[in-house]
Amino acid sequence: MGDGLDRVLVTELLRTAEVAVRADSTSLAGVVEVLRSYPWRVFLRIEIHLLAMFPSAAREFVAERIAEFPRLLDDPNVSFEIARLAEQQFGQLSMQQQDEVLRTVASGPDDRRVRRMLPLDDDHVIEPAYLVRPKLMWIRRRLRLIDQHLPDTYTSWLSPLLGDDSDDPPVEENRSGVSNISVGEISPMTAGDLDCLQPAEVARVLTEWVPSGTFMGATREGLAEVVRDVVSRRATEFAPALEEFHLEEPTYVRAVLQGVRDAVERGIEFPWDRALELCEWAVRQAWPQDEVRTSFDEDPDWGWTRGVVSDLLRIGLRQDRIPLSERTRVWRIIERLLEDPDPAPREGMDTSDALTDSLNCGRGRAMYNAVDYALWLYRAREAGDAAGIDPEGGIQSMPEFQSALERRLDPTVETAPAVRAVHGRHFPHLALLDASWAEGIAPRIFGFLETPLERAAWGGYLVGGRVYDGVFRALRPQYDAAVAAIGSWESDSRDRDADPRLASDLMTLVGRGTLAVDPPDAMLKAFFETASPQLRRRAIAEVGFGLARHGAAVAADAVKRLVRLWEWRQETLAVGGVAESEREELAGFGAWVAVVDLDLDWRLRQLEAVIRLGVYPDRDLDVVEVLASVAGERSRQSAEILSALCSLSSNMVMFVAKRNEVSRILREALGSGDELAIRAARDAIGYLAARGRPDFRSVLDEGTGT
Repeated sequence: MGDGLDRVLVTELLRTAEVAVRADSTSLAGVVEVLRSYPWRVFLRIEIHLLAMFPSAAREFVAERIAEFPRLLDDPNVSFEIARLAEQQFGQLSMQQQDEVLRTVASGPDDRRVRRMLPLDDDHVIEPAYLVRPKLMWIRRRLRLIDQHLPDTYTSWLSPLLGDDSDDPPVEENRSGVSNISVGEISPMTAGDLDCLQPAEVARVLTEWVPSGTFMGATREGLAEVVRDVVSRRATEFAPALEEFHLEEPTYVRAVLQGVRDAVERGIEFPWDRALELCEWAVRQAWPQDEVRTSFDEDPDWGWTRGVVSDLLRIGLRQDRIPLSERTRVWRIIERLLEDPDPAPREGMDTSDALTDSLNCGRGRAMYNAVDYALWLYRAREAGDAAGIDPEGGIQSMPEFQSALERRLDPTVETAPAVRAVHGRHFPHLALLDASWAEGIAPRIFGFLETPLERAAWGGYLVGGRVYDGVFRALRPQYDAAVAAIGSWESDSRDRDADPRLASDLMTLVGRGTLAVDPPDAMLKAFFETASPQLRRRAIAEVGFGLARHGAAVAADAVKRLVRLWEWRQETLAVGGVAESEREELAGFGAWVAVVDLDLDWRLRQLEAVIRLGVYPDRDLDVVEVLASVAGERSRQSAEILSALCSLSSNMVMFVAKRNEVSRILREALGSGDELAIRAARDAIGYLAARGRPDFRSVLDEGTGT
């Protein structure tokens, strides 16, 4: 059920802040002050976003941030937001403020910052003249964001800086959508030059051309980028001539294969026998290298080429583009890649983000290729295209894959957590290939989650985001071990995700009936006894999110089981002697209140029970919306719940963001003629006034006619 709670929380915070400022623009200053009290960059990003949306509400803050814009534009976390703010609002600054910003920009970055922009070692000595061009690019990037606002008085001294940009590198879009200057390598030939040549002539150019070695001169990397573009566009012409590119320089071979990969990604039909022949030749080149080059102008060894080979195999295998007749050659390539020296053995077998490491190291990528290979054969078998595959053979029909995968489970052979993480990530696929075989090797892959390799595998498995009943049964001992290990995953970011992902799996299994609630399955009971109140709260909330997201698509018996899960938890925590901190779990019920497919009476009764225990519910914005929607026919109940919320909360953001809904609840209660409803409304108004929102008294004045 997990969709990334961190992202959900940030999105909800942003939405709440926007609604609050829209309802009361004077609140922007207070919201900004709150955001500035937190050190994380996401809060700065939200602040700048709000300032761009409501600039007239906090001019002083806008001016402060634009004054920092020359520096902040280098920060990828906020570069998009600060560029937009500067572009839109620079013209609204005073002349003095504009002058200060422009002089900061015109002075450019200091030499130390420029050096960090260049691909140089710290001890590399360069002449100051070589720093001029990158400085100008830094300045121009900033001036062009605000040049439409520049007063005429500045034109004379800024125009030389804006100057002729014909020699500037192209501007590319980064992932955040902000323009970045790309300082690329220089090629001795253009794509137009190479387009005039036949493939064999291009290969000869690559063999004969020698870079001068001058600083910022033409480089092999620059030429390689042009070759990649040419091969990509003329793929069908280059295909028959790929044997011409058995070159000594790995930079060029990598570029040619990148061009092939780019063409394949665009759907161009390609003769795979020629491409695979070049791949096989490339992976057989000497590695590890006797001497690794450290130049930024060329590949350090054949490792980058092997990475492109892995990419090409991934595309061809996953899209079933490679003919089955190439099975033997494909496996020879994968087998060779599985012996890649990257990653090298590390002291202590560091598991820091092992799954991410697996995507960026040689043997990790090769293991993905191996699984893709097995699934490629599996799909062919299912389609009836035998091609040497025994339709009934299971894993025995692909012994080369079975042998390679099991060999990598030997810790004396494979010590990299990144590779073991791939075993875990694809364990459901291993079960698909052959369920009994997968169940048999599960202890070798995961053990009991005690060693770094076992934990890397478990982290990789949980990232899959979906739990299958058959896989769960095969991994029941590992799930038990994971429950017992809750709170101990502190070594890396993936590990810290392990507990919430485990909780999500268990809640899903409850909904399916795989884990019983009545009486609670031993694993479920152990989870709620071991997990922290915060983790339990998250688990309960995710059930509510899932029910709201899938609505009527959730089977009635699944809903019944999940309702019983909640009732069990509420009954367990409502008894005397339970510490207040332990009841935090119940706050997760706030995510259930807006689930329209659940009985309204039941939802409100459960919400009241939570509040009576002194727990403020999550998703309070949704809670107030529901109360407002039923205030007409349930004026007393809505007002009493609202009053209780006001008494428990010191955070006024919700009451500002949902001012209209809160006012409606109060009006309905005050006009109902029900003394208890009126008293609850008056109490709520009193709580709000005591917390700095006396403006809600106007609703009381409306009700009394004063």
